[in-house]
Amino acid sequence: MPSFHYLELPISGAQSLAWQGDELVDWIGGADIYGLDGSRTSGHVRYGYRFDSVVQSPRSDYAVLYERRGTKGIVLCKGAFIREIDRSFNLADDFDYPIALFDLPDGQPAIAHCPQHHARLEIELLETGERLTTSATRELADIFHSGLVISPNGTTLMSAGWVWHPAYAVSIYGVADVLGDPALLDSLDATLPTEAELASATFLDDDHIALAANPNAENFGDEGDPDLIPHPGTLSVYRISTKTWESSIPYSETAGMLHAVDAEHVLALHQYPKLVHLSTGKVVERWPEIPTGTWAGCIDVSGHNVPPLAWDAINKRLAVGTAAQIHVLSLVA
Repeated sequence: MPSFHYLELPISGAQSLAWQGDELVDWIGGADIYGLDGSRTSGHVRYGYRFDSVVQSPRSDYAVLYERRGTKGIVLCKGAFIREIDRSFNLADDFDYPIALFDLPDGQPAIAHCPQHHARLEIELLETGERLTTSATRELADIFHSGLVISPNGTTLMSAGWVWHPAYAVSIYGVADVLGDPALLDSLDATLPTEAELASATFLDDDHIALAANPNAENFGDEGDPDLIPHPGTLSVYRISTKTWESSIPYSETAGMLHAVDAEHVLALHQYPKLVHLSTGKVVERWPEIPTGTWAGCIDVSGHNVPPLAWDAINKRLAVGTAAQIHVLSLVA
C-alpha cells in the first residue's frame, strides 16, 4: 500500500500553489516562492485581477492564471506576461474554466481550451495563439467542456464536462487524431457510454482512466443495455485502447477531485484527502486535518470552494494552502 509523509509548513496566506521542482510558487499571491523547509521569498508581482486558479505546463516554464468561474486568463512564461486568453460568457459563472497545458509531439507548448464557444474545444500554440484545430467542417458539439486533462504521454485529451439538462459527461480525444481531423472534437462519439453521470476523472496511466460517479449521480437507466456501467456511487476504471470498462466498484462517498497515485490507488479530495483502493473501494487512509474543499464536480454549486492546492503528478505530492499554513503530502518511495 502506498505510504505518504505529512508535512506542515508555517506559511500563511497563500493564494495559489504550483510546484516548481521542490518549491511551491504562489503566482496569484505575488509570485512568492515557498520552500519545503518553511522559507518564503517574495516575488513582488501583482496582476490586478480576480484570478483564483493556476495551471502549469509539464515542464513548468509556462503557467496560466485564470478565474475558475469567470472568463479571463493570462499566459506567463517564467513569470513574464505573454498574452491574454478568454472563454465564452455563456454560463461561465456556473462551471469551471476548461483549460489544459501540454507539449505537442514536436515539443511545442500548447493549450487546449474553449476560446470562442463553450461547445468548441480548440488546441492552440500556447505562446502565439495560433489555432491548430481550425476546419471548415467543424460544428458545435452539444457539450460544455470542462475539467480538461492530458494523459502522461500527451497523446490523449480528456474533458470532464457536462451536457444539458444538466448532467456530467466525460469525453476522450486522441491528440494526433484531432489535429489531423479537428471535426472529431465535435463528435459525441467521444463521450463515454455510462449508466450514471461521471463527475470526476484522472489518468492512471496512458491507457487507463479512473472515474467517479457520485452517490447522488443521475441514473440514466438505459433499459436497453442493463449491463451498462458505471452506476451511481461507484469508482470505475476505463481502458482507452479497448474502449471497455475494466472495473466498477461501490464507493459510498462523494469523491471530489481525483489524483492518481498508482495503478491501484487514487487520492479523492472531497472535504479532505482520502487514499482509495480502486479494486475494493476501501478508504485505506484519511487526512481530515487537511481541508481540501467541497468541490464535487465542474458544475457543483460549491465550485468556488477550492483552496489553493497543487498536485505533482511526477513525484506524487499534494500541497494545500490554508489561512495559517501549507499542508504537504508526499508519497514515500
